[in-house]
Amino acid sequence: MKDCPSFLEIAAFTYFFGSTFVGPQFSLRRFRDFVNGHYDEPYVRGPLDRVTPSLQRLCLGSAYMMSHIVFFMIYPTHYFLSDKFNTDSILTKYVYMLIWFRIILLRYQAVWLIAEGSCILSGLGYNGRNEKGEILWDAVRNIRMVKFEFGCSFQSLIESFNYNTNQWAARYVFKRLRFLGHKDASHVITLLFLAVWHGFYSGYLGCFSFEFVCVMAERKVTSAYKRNNCLKTFERTPEILFPMWVIKKLLITSGCAFGLIPFALLKFERWIEVYKRMYFAGWWLVVVIPLFLSWLFKSNFTGGTSKRRVKENHQG
Repeated sequence: MKDCPSFLEIAAFTYFFGSTFVGPQFSLRRFRDFVNGHYDEPYVRGPLDRVTPSLQRLCLGSAYMMSHIVFFMIYPTHYFLSDKFNTDSILTKYVYMLIWFRIILLRYQAVWLIAEGSCILSGLGYNGRNEKGEILWDAVRNIRMVKFEFGCSFQSLIESFNYNTNQWAARYVFKRLRFLGHKDASHVITLLFLAVWHGFYSGYLGCFSFEFVCVMAERKVTSAYKRNNCLKTFERTPEILFPMWVIKKLLITSGCAFGLIPFALLKFERWIEVYKRMYFAGWWLVVVIPLFLSWLFKSNFTGGTSKRRVKENHQG
């Protein structure tokens, strides 16, 4: 930005109907380009080019919203604090948590899709053309549906859910902390910023803290896994691909669901009570056990390497 925007320009950018309530995030420079007609290329063939993709987002978002409204009445958040939930078996509690989590996410997917549709209809979502000459309307997309639905890692969810906000935080918070010289420290401060940005309830801090721990645990497991040739060969077996995907997806969904409980209940005495009722199952399932497995894989790898080196040295 080489010049200071006017009050009218800031107001137009801030209260633009496609982003003022729920996002998606986009830069002031992009908004300027939009106002100045830099994205008028799709109108060469007529305004109807943007109607179909915008209506697709609207219909899909409306379907998600209706699904959320219907199923949330069956699986409400307040059930976690009920006496009935307290007496349920741990398996019943776990299944309820997974279903509830998926229903909660429907509301975010719905509003982001509808907002994206309005941005497309205005022309702001224009993103050039692909190799086939087809118009791309994903410039301000905030949810990568395919990657989100089929991804089986925490990193894939971060790269597909609330995408523009995550990109904004990475660009303007994480990368500007480069002077710390430690990526984990930058990561922690970025998540702390996002927690405070949402509000001052302990639930936000609990949610983003759990996200950091899950990401760290996943990195440890992935690092140990990549060094174990037996496991990599086993996973590439065609018959095991789908079962492995299901297991990974279940673990990732469990971690996200467990982390969302504080975000939904907000107050410490509420979400910690639910954690106690579930015997802190999320920590065991997504953090403790994976870290133990990563240590086991790493030990086996290191042990095998050491033995092989001793044998080679002895023969030499």
